[in-house]
Amino acid sequence: MTTLTDVMKALREVIVMNERVTTLAGLVDKLASESVETRERLVRVETVLELAFKAAPNRGPLLPPGGE
Repeated sequence: MTTLTDVMKALREVIVMNERVTTLAGLVDKLASESVETRERLVRVETVLELAFKAAPNRGPLLPPGGE
C-alpha cells in the first residue's frame, strides 16, 4: 500500500469512529435521563409505602378480610 492509501484508510476509520462516538453519546444521554426518571419514581413509591406503614396502626390491616 502506498502512503496515500494508508492515510485515506486511517481517515475513513476516524470518521467511522466519530459517528459511533456520536451515536453512543446520544444513547448515554437517553440512559441518563431514564435513570433520573426511574430514581424519581422510586422516591415516590418509597414515600407512598412509608405513609402506608405509618397509617397502618391507626386503621388496621391493609389487606381485605380473608385476604391472607
